[in-house]
Amino acid sequence: TFAGAPATALARSEQVMWRPIARLVGLTLLLDAAVAAVLSAASLKEYDALLAERPTAVVAVYAPWCGHSRALLPEYDAAAALLGRRVPLIKVDGTVAEDVATRLDVKGYPTLFFVRDGVADEFEGERTAKQIESWAKAMLEPELQRFDTAAAAVEWGRSTAASAAASAAAAAAGAAAVLFQPTVEASSPAYAALLGAAASLSAAASPAASGRVVVACGVAAGSPAGLEARSASGEAVTVVAPALVVFGPDGPALLADRELLADRPLVESFIRREAQPLVTLYSAANEDTLFAAAAPLHLLLLASPSLAKSAASKGGGGTADSATLLRAARALRKEAVVAAVDISRHAELATFFDIAPRGRLSTPRLVALSVGNNTKFTPPDGSAAAALAWDAGAADADAGAGAVVAFVRAVGSGEVAPYVRSAAAPEPQGGAVVELVGDSHAAAVGDAERDVLVQYYSPDCGHCRKLAPVWSRVAERLSESEGGEVVVAQMDMSANDALGFEPEGFPTLIFYPRTAKQGIEYDGSRDEHDIVQFVKDVRAGKPHIGGLPDLAESEVEGAKVEL
Repeated sequence: TFAGAPATALARSEQVMWRPIARLVGLTLLLDAAVAAVLSAASLKEYDALLAERPTAVVAVYAPWCGHSRALLPEYDAAAALLGRRVPLIKVDGTVAEDVATRLDVKGYPTLFFVRDGVADEFEGERTAKQIESWAKAMLEPELQRFDTAAAAVEWGRSTAASAAASAAAAAAGAAAVLFQPTVEASSPAYAALLGAAASLSAAASPAASGRVVVACGVAAGSPAGLEARSASGEAVTVVAPALVVFGPDGPALLADRELLADRPLVESFIRREAQPLVTLYSAANEDTLFAAAAPLHLLLLASPSLAKSAASKGGGGTADSATLLRAARALRKEAVVAAVDISRHAELATFFDIAPRGRLSTPRLVALSVGNNTKFTPPDGSAAAALAWDAGAADADAGAGAVVAFVRAVGSGEVAPYVRSAAAPEPQGGAVVELVGDSHAAAVGDAERDVLVQYYSPDCGHCRKLAPVWSRVAERLSESEGGEVVVAQMDMSANDALGFEPEGFPTLIFYPRTAKQGIEYDGSRDEHDIVQFVKDVRAGKPHIGGLPDLAESEVEGAKVEL
């Protein structure tokens, strides 16, 4: 204290003196709170125990060696501070708790999920604290319209679907889904299932994701008077509560089974499916949505402009004058996403599906595509589906639809061989790199006597052209150092198919050693030494990450550079 100093001045000076300290203490407490709010699970047992006590949670699965994971963790801690006690945040080291990563189907690190009642929705936005906070709030409390009368809900549903059909705005709802209950019960299993689906289907759920179907959801009391909707069998039936109705592009669709209404994954799947047209007229504007749709198969009719438009349903941008594909689509609603393509306007699809004049297949051509592994199928020559007259009258539409359905189900049961696009076999070359084509790829990488390193490239890719001389040197070095037991190859993916595999980018490097013919992707540098070392490490059975061996903790510390 200072003798004679006024009390108010002393108090003011103490406030000024302590203010920076208080700020530091407050910041420390804030950071401590953030760290404390993030829970950890080191095994599936611990993960299940945490979720057993919490109906909702945000989960981050990361890897300590991953730079993107290291960048995420402080943002994740900050997001926990922003969210406070609204929702718990859990972090899982996927390299330790591999069983958790497997259950959540983690395909890369880091990956964030919002988990509600055991169902996980993946985050696809920017991994910043603010974005994570906004997404978590949207998932926790999704917008769910509530209507006092069923009539108001029907009017809203029809209006929403009509607006979506007329709007090209990316954020417009693609459809509307309404749960009709005798009385609205927020505690009922059906309400909980719709709430979870509404979160996943909202525009706020993953604002950065492309190809998402956005569906507005609501709940209403009572049965809608006189409303008919399409049942699972395709028949029009009167809607009676409890029931879920999707007001989609081709009219209302109905889910009325009480047990199914309480099944969150099934409810969401039903809404997503019925929010899509029965037969879409393919365009650049809808391709992301079309191919992002979850279905065992995508069925495409590649045809002339007039046939493509007449084959698509009215809700999908067509005229539905040709009934064959439309009737098949109704029967295949749960089995395939169906589209008609004006192949004259989409050269990239003509190339991809090997359509004449540059390819081997004529049009009109029915093709099935398994998006999951990028495998193509076409009706075998001589089959009913291959010989369809697509302009046949309505009297013959049922028979034609039956042939289409039979083809799709034969694909699903494994009775149809995949179609492999292939360039002509190249003339033998004197270099160390082997050029593969679609017809030779499977036998080459599956050779049980050889280890095979393949570069999948595109001639238009600048990175691929830059890698070309490096790849030649890699082939020469491995030929010399590995006694001829390693084959170094490459394949032009603009003209060939690798059965069951489609690279996400170019160049993609996959090593197929004799001990792991499913393939091991190399994701390290494009340096000659690193690629060669990766191959040697795999062959020697050493651990490897991105072309480099795992380092012990002491080695990691020793390798750090002080800046």
